[in-house]
Amino acid sequence: MSQELEKVSQALQKIKPTEERIQNWQQTLLDTFKWETQNLNEVMRVDVTEYLIANPTSEHFTLLKPLDDKIKEFKNLATLKSTERKEVTKNINGMLDRLMLPEKSYLELSNILSPVYVSIKKLQDDQLRKEEARRSELNNFRMQMQTHFNTCQGNWDKYIQTEITSKYAEALKVVDEFTVTLSEFKDKIVEENPVTDFSFPQPTFDRTDVQKLEIFQDVFRHWSNEKLCTKFMTLLNETFKDFQIAQTQPEAALEIRKAEEVVEVAAIEDVVETENMMAAIEEKAAPVALIPTEAVKELKRVWSIQIEDTMVGMSTIHRAFFANRNELMPLTRKKTFLGIDANDMIKMMCEYKTKDENFCPQGIVFTSQMVR
Repeated sequence: MSQELEKVSQALQKIKPTEERIQNWQQTLLDTFKWETQNLNEVMRVDVTEYLIANPTSEHFTLLKPLDDKIKEFKNLATLKSTERKEVTKNINGMLDRLMLPEKSYLELSNILSPVYVSIKKLQDDQLRKEEARRSELNNFRMQMQTHFNTCQGNWDKYIQTEITSKYAEALKVVDEFTVTLSEFKDKIVEENPVTDFSFPQPTFDRTDVQKLEIFQDVFRHWSNEKLCTKFMTLLNETFKDFQIAQTQPEAALEIRKAEEVVEVAAIEDVVETENMMAAIEEKAAPVALIPTEAVKELKRVWSIQIEDTMVGMSTIHRAFFANRNELMPLTRKKTFLGIDANDMIKMMCEYKTKDENFCPQGIVFTSQMVR
């Protein structure tokens, strides 16, 4: 017997249907049937109808977390079932397609839920951006109202200073015991500056905007005509307190009053500038909603090939590749067949499947999932 015939004889001895081998195959088929039945029934019991929302609204924001959890759960189950299936099918490649149904089903379920998740997430992000823009608008409006308040307050404070100086200069010229008494002159000043005069110019804004109206009212609730009038009267009385002495040296007294006015007006302007600066700082520091810096990416379909790591699997890959080599070779930089291995072939076929979903070489089983 030649050496080649001896090898054939030894190989035939190994595959003879011994009792042990028959029992092993029977057990394998039984285990396979149990696994197949159990897992297919498990997949059939999965219900995701509550998450299938055609037109999501802001009311569905609460579904983002459970949707994300479900997607992750199905992907993990798909990986788990793939591992289990490979252990079951390592000796029964012919049953591969049916045994792959559970993992394909979980992947398909995750693909069904992923667009719903992305749709709701985009809607939520859009609403958050609108809310952020609105907060920014209201923060800016509050700064404008506070600046208007400070400016009006400062203008009245400066008016009080300049008006008292003007009346003081006039009094030094006209007040005497024969023509106009000091009491009469001061009464006239008070009549010319009633409490109602110490008001502020009304700012222009849309008063139908309830939030802006509330901000305006909140800022200007501190405004008081009475306080300004009291401030005016206090300075009036303080300035005219020693008026009889001032009448003996009117020019000197007036210069002193003008110098006091300059100092007071400068201080008022410093206060207004500081308060306006603080209003601007508070506007910038006001909290706003945080928006994810990375926008939600569009889903894209990614293809993969399910193939057993066996000689049969390798042969199937090679046959499929060489049957379609004219379409696949332009997808690689490698110029010779010797430099291309099985992984390269799988990668090229998946890439070509992305371009042409009708691409289905004989013996090749494609699966896909939606990823961002």
